[in-house]
Amino acid sequence: MKYIVPFSKTVFGAVFLFSFVFAGGALMLEQFNIVALLILAIGAFISFKVMMSGWRSYTALTGTYAERKKKADLVAEKIRAKGELRVMRSKTKAAKTKIDPENKKDALDKRLKGFKDDFADCQKFGIKVGFLEALTNKLRPGTADALASARQAELDQLKKKEQEQQKEREERKRQRDEKREIRYRRMQEKEEKEKRRLQAQARKKEALIEQFENEVDTSVISSFKEGEACIGMPIEMMDFMLGAKFEKKESASASKTQLRCKYGRGEKNQRGNYTYKLEAVFENGFLRSYKQL
Repeated sequence: MKYIVPFSKTVFGAVFLFSFVFAGGALMLEQFNIVALLILAIGAFISFKVMMSGWRSYTALTGTYAERKKKADLVAEKIRAKGELRVMRSKTKAAKTKIDPENKKDALDKRLKGFKDDFADCQKFGIKVGFLEALTNKLRPGTADALASARQAELDQLKKKEQEQQKEREERKRQRDEKREIRYRRMQEKEEKEKRRLQAQARKKEALIEQFENEVDTSVISSFKEGEACIGMPIEMMDFMLGAKFEKKESASASKTQLRCKYGRGEKNQRGNYTYKLEAVFENGFLRSYKQL
């Protein structure tokens, strides 16, 4: 209902403004009359003022798109801020109620020392309370001493349990540290062993190069350094690069000795036979031919 009046003012103001402007134009086409034109101009001005007044009132009530969006963003921001505030308060409350592990022992002592109901504690520990004590709500010295002893015994028992738990935690930590130290030593030993193996392998490789550098071509030495097989390579170099020989077949004649073997044994195939990486044929200790398998 509140939107009808400003909306009507805007619509009627626009209609009258259009009417006065149209009438003034028609009057100018037929006959120039300064008085009538002045009246029409005044009417058009008043219609324009009424239209703008109604439009301003209407937009003030409804708001433009930018204003509505701004209000919606403001409402969303308030809701988000309230949610963050609730989360912060819950975290603060949880932090306040959480007991620090370092002060757990003090909290335990305070909880045990702060007994509020002596008669309930007497019932808990099985201490008999007399009729007069219950009537006067006051314990006799003997009953109070028995209650204090029972409370102290429970306190000592809880302290002992806490000490045992602490010892168990320390023992588990010691065992974890010991296992970690053992793993670290084994890893160091493994690295040192691998380092020594590589050093020994490098020395043996240099010794083989020095042994055969005057007997074989330079291409053989280059291939050996790169770890590749080459025709004319000594059997010692092949063994160094490819490891143990398998399925060896030897033959000999007056002028030469021949050895056929395989390197790089793998898994068994479907037929139950081992697979190999390379087959080589040596003649008088030097590689004559080879074939990748």
